Amino acid sequence: MTNEEFKKKLPELKSSDFDGHTDFEFMTLEQRLAWLSSCARFWYAVHERKTQGKKQ
Repeated sequence: MTNEEFKKKLPELKSSDFDGHTDFEFMTLEQRLAWLSSCARFWYAVHERKTQGKKQ
């Protein structure tokens, strides 16, 4: 998902989408890996922005 796609999706989101409820225990192994991969990519993107901001 690109940054632009994410920004377009923001208005569709509800506060309940961020309550921490993932049903992780009911996910298949493939779904768990995809979820963890998404979290890792998000963390990396945020971390990169913070570090780039400090370099400037």
